[in-house]
Amino acid sequence: MYVRFQIRAVTQPGEAIVLVGSISEMGLWDVVQGVRLHTNAADYPLWWVDIELNDDEAMPRSDRRVAYKYVRVCLNGRVAWEAFGVNRWVPLEAKPLPSPIIAKRWLVF
Repeated sequence: MYVRFQIRAVTQPGEAIVLVGSISEMGLWDVVQGVRLHTNAADYPLWWVDIELNDDEAMPRSDRRVAYKYVRVCLNGRVAWEAFGVNRWVPLEAKPLPSPIIAKRWLVF
């Protein structure tokens, strides 16, 4: 199933927002291997990315979820993890989710 991750974040020119998380599709918490979100002049400061999440049926039902966070990558290579204390998460389900995963608040670093 494809899931759209969206967040609003103010950045400086050349900076990037990266999604990292607990599965290989999100880099296994490695910022270098994470997924860069997209934006454009018309939609900024909205950032988004579509990722295919596969339900691992071998996992216990209670573990079928993906933990993730957003990271800002600066031009000098410095990274800033979002200030949201706990990990965000999305359930893995055999059926598609009805809507994108949208953070209701602005991203704070």
